[in-house]
Amino acid sequence: MQYFQSITILFLSIFILALAGNSSTVAQDYMHDDVIYIKVTEEAKRSMDSSTGLLEAGRVGISSLDSKLASINAVVLEPIIPSNARFSERHRKYGFDRWFRVRTQTEVHPYQMVETLKSDSFIEIAEPSYLAEIHVVANSESIWDVPGIATNLGGLLDPLFLEQWHYENQGFSGGTIGADIDLVPAWAIETGSPDVIVHVMDTGINLEHPDLSNMLWVNPAPGSSGYEGDIHGWNFITNSGQLFDASGHGTHVSGTIAAENGNDIGVAGIAGGSATTDGVRLMTARIFTEPLTNPGAGGPGATAAAIIYGADNGAVISNNSWGYNNPNVFPELVKSAIDYFIENAGFDENGNVTGPVAGGVFISSAGNNPTGDRFFPAAYERVVSVAATNHKDQKAWYSNFGNHVDISAPGGEVQNNDVGVIGGVYSTNLYDGSIDNSYSFFEGTSMASPHVAGVAALIASHFPGITNDELIARLLSSADDISESEPNFAANLGAGRLNALRALTEDPAPGRPILLTPGHEEDEVDLTVTLTWEETALATSYNLQISLDEDFEEAMIVVDEKGISGESFTTSSLNPSTEYFWRVRGENDNGFGPWSAFAQFTTAATTSVNPDEFLPVSV
Repeated sequence: MQYFQSITILFLSIFILALAGNSSTVAQDYMHDDVIYIKVTEEAKRSMDSSTGLLEAGRVGISSLDSKLASINAVVLEPIIPSNARFSERHRKYGFDRWFRVRTQTEVHPYQMVETLKSDSFIEIAEPSYLAEIHVVANSESIWDVPGIATNLGGLLDPLFLEQWHYENQGFSGGTIGADIDLVPAWAIETGSPDVIVHVMDTGINLEHPDLSNMLWVNPAPGSSGYEGDIHGWNFITNSGQLFDASGHGTHVSGTIAAENGNDIGVAGIAGGSATTDGVRLMTARIFTEPLTNPGAGGPGATAAAIIYGADNGAVISNNSWGYNNPNVFPELVKSAIDYFIENAGFDENGNVTGPVAGGVFISSAGNNPTGDRFFPAAYERVVSVAATNHKDQKAWYSNFGNHVDISAPGGEVQNNDVGVIGGVYSTNLYDGSIDNSYSFFEGTSMASPHVAGVAALIASHFPGITNDELIARLLSSADDISESEPNFAANLGAGRLNALRALTEDPAPGRPILLTPGHEEDEVDLTVTLTWEETALATSYNLQISLDEDFEEAMIVVDEKGISGESFTTSSLNPSTEYFWRVRGENDNGFGPWSAFAQFTTAATTSVNPDEFLPVSV
């Protein structure tokens, strides 16, 4: 009997691993064991709309599907977003009305539950409730005992500005002079407009912090999106307006973006205004619990709802200092929500541009593993992926890297030495009524991402009406080349280190192309292949390379075509059964833009044959 039990257990283990596919290494600790997500077909949704009271019982009124829901002991089905009359048509276009959270009471593994429901013809997508984590290295120190400095630059500089080397690096404590985002001269041009709303997806925010309380977005119509009491944002875990940040992470991130400038308190924010301007506004979306080391509790449903909320309520830039714990884990629900933000932020329900940016800019930290593996959402081509640098313009020891990274920014490296704490990113932290100890050094790609979000907010403020693609092109084409200080990762830190001044003053080169076909890791590609990519902002022509290695060493490049006028290129010069790597960059009068992330493909053994070419010819 024990033999058969062992065989059964072994078989079940193999079965679950097979179901997991690319996600087979994901520990169940990083997914809810009693929740999965489903997207039903349009036919199923119509049937459900004609039923009443069934969702509360975990049923939909379709016999085949209800049988499978019963087999996993589903107890309730919940829509991922509340009804919203203003944007209901837009939501239906993306299928959000057909997504449901399925709560269960069962010992069945989530992968097995997913496979059970996927086998029903009324289910379009089923996926586990993967959990994400915030991208901070658990190392922080608070200080206050630094000398105050005279306010200048129109009251921009606050008492703790000297600790923010990431804005203006004077080489103190072993840093490299100029290894910063060149922010002070940028402030002479732009300090931030309250018309720009930055959406912060994090652990919440300390609403009472004196450096942040005046920078909060205030909802002009609370409850209009179906979230009653959403004054400054929403808590998507508890489904309440309780935004309090118990860990300090969301508060720290928010301070880098827009701590109030010129108030003679604490630190400065990148887009925090000045004594004469208000600065940008912070919309808070709480999707994580505390402490810092715990994964978020909201799951894909809370995450997607938070992203949709930002787009529907006026945010045009979203900062995301978090990611999924394993490579290649990317819930389809979250991907759809990111697409929604990118395509709809800044537009009203009729498709009119009403925000300072036409379309959303979704910015994400690359992760702290450190590895070149692709972690999402940062590795998604439409997302601005941010790696971290230290105060010497080197890759921070913890930072992820890779050809999918778009840009780098200071994330810091916290160090303790005889002069005190140095090297981390200094920003706002928890506030208990006393200003002392309300500021801390943190390190992580979590800290790098809000630098990019802050500069994106300056661009949006200075160029109202800019498109999201044009804004991203400005960010990337203006980055500083740091290959001399970090030669080992020169091709893996994106366009370079963020530079605020250049982003505001230089005419941009094109943005970063997104490759279409052949896709990454595609096999059996024909020897005569047409390579295609998306139209790239500001590009007037393109340069395409095909290489035998992913480093694109000169000796390994087999195609190097310049001056391509459209978004495709056909070649017949490839060899059979060969692995290739390809990439594209745009060009205009201001120069070349950054290379796309490469895609790897393998050619077929022989050229495919069209049998119609050999049919007899009638005469």
